[in-house]
Amino acid sequence: MAGNNNTKNDSTQKIVTKYDKKMAKRKAEQRKQERESFIFKVVGIGVLAGIVLALVITCLLYTSPSPRDA
Repeated sequence: MAGNNNTKNDSTQKIVTKYDKKMAKRKAEQRKQERESFIFKVVGIGVLAGIVLALVITCLLYTSPSPRDA
């Protein structure tokens, strides 16, 4: 009976080959690259938004009337 349980467990377990390990490693590297790309895009958009906001505020302050002009 114990022999039957072992063969049952062996037949239900997935056999991991070198190819499976290689593909898993490639998928992990691809996910890492996608994550880094996403982070790079988000940071880039944030920096550009900050620059645009700083320019708009600077222009508004520069073009606003002075209290002495009134």
